[in-house]
Amino acid sequence: MADLRVISSVQVIMGVSVFCITWLLIAKKRVSFLPLGRTGGALLGGVLMMVCGIVAPNEAYASINYDTIALLFAMMILTEYLTKDGFFELTSRLLLLNCKSGVQLLLRLAGLTAVLAALFTNDTVCVFLTSTVVTTCAKSKLPFAPFLMALATCANIGSAATMIGNPQNIIIGVLSKMAFVDFLGHSILAALGGLTLNLLILYFYYKDQLRLPLSSTEPPFESIRHTSLYSAVPATEAEEAYLHPEDSTSVEPLPSSSDLTPPATVATAATVTQSSMRHRIYRCGLYFSVSCTFVAILCGLNMGWSTVSGAMAVIVLDACLNGKAADEVFSKVDWNLLIFFCGLFIVMHGFDTVGLTRSLWTACVPYMNLSTFFGVFNFTVIVTVGCNLMSNVPFVLLVGPQLHLLGQPKLAWLLLAFVSTVAGNLTLVGSVANLIVAEKASHAYVLTFSEYLKFGVPSTLAVISFGTFWIWLLSI
Repeated sequence: MADLRVISSVQVIMGVSVFCITWLLIAKKRVSFLPLGRTGGALLGGVLMMVCGIVAPNEAYASINYDTIALLFAMMILTEYLTKDGFFELTSRLLLLNCKSGVQLLLRLAGLTAVLAALFTNDTVCVFLTSTVVTTCAKSKLPFAPFLMALATCANIGSAATMIGNPQNIIIGVLSKMAFVDFLGHSILAALGGLTLNLLILYFYYKDQLRLPLSSTEPPFESIRHTSLYSAVPATEAEEAYLHPEDSTSVEPLPSSSDLTPPATVATAATVTQSSMRHRIYRCGLYFSVSCTFVAILCGLNMGWSTVSGAMAVIVLDACLNGKAADEVFSKVDWNLLIFFCGLFIVMHGFDTVGLTRSLWTACVPYMNLSTFFGVFNFTVIVTVGCNLMSNVPFVLLVGPQLHLLGQPKLAWLLLAFVSTVAGNLTLVGSVANLIVAEKASHAYVLTFSEYLKFGVPSTLAVISFGTFWIWLLSI
């Protein structure tokens, strides 16, 4: 929470101006007269808050929530190791295994997307599943729109179930100091109910097209078997000719026993066996470390450092068993996002120091009594509108320090987490997950703003209404 030192009227004007400039740079992503991008815009705002004397340098460092940064950083590392091991490729291919109809595919896609988003963040899931969805729809002549919208919206709804499902929930989990299990107990049923409503509305919109049968979408055996980038045993030429006959004109007959050179063969077999054993041990260690990380978070240990510890364990395993340094993995970390958050923490701290947010929030408190239905309704509307105007992460950082004024901070944090996440489903540009899906699918299908809006509005209103009522009911 910001300190209460006296701020001059000039500093108030400068603070509001810096905030508005930062918001413009973040919301528009690219502004023609100052094309800094979101990360550059947030960093510029943080620097200007210090230059204008609103935030002292030591305050700027202190305003950055390092637990949030550590958690994001470590989750990126764990996700990258799982990606390299083929985890997401495998799950996306198993999605299609023995799938016979569009409705069945929609149900599987929604369930898988929601579960993965709750564990590995919504944006990550959308990156890996979009190409699978596009390919399947193209081969089976299914409509692209319902499956692309299901992927984006279910990722957002599923991510609302946990503290680690998306960036704003990570921030809320750290700032609220709420137990992970407590948060999960209130949010998971709201997310499940919201997921069901979302699918029902989607089915109502596209029921005729979803009944079409799928063409053969069962993934080939080798796609699953040889998915891992750490695969220890390469296919032989004979196996490759069988699996990919189009790539081979002929296959040499196997040599007779008299043509073999036993010493070389034995040495090669021993090397392959040792390599295979090391990689199996590594894979077991990878999934054991990831599992221990989630258990530690469930037990209420510090989320940031529990995740960092799990990531470090995987890095050491990879170095010892595979002889691989972590340089390549570190290069895949989204440093832009981490810097964006650091700058945003400073900007929001400076804007909070100005006191304008507190004044406006204090004026609205009488209308947001969370013990009444009317108060919950008003709070939900403000959060929904604010997140779509300002983006969810900046809005959460802006109002988070003021939630104690509502008298029920736990309920306020829970509602803020759920509503700020699901509010991203309102429009195509409401969340990064939506934009990822639209952009990665654009080569095959252009999901327009108006087409998405026709589904996004009723779905978002229904899901938010159910979720907020359920969370409020549990807190009475």
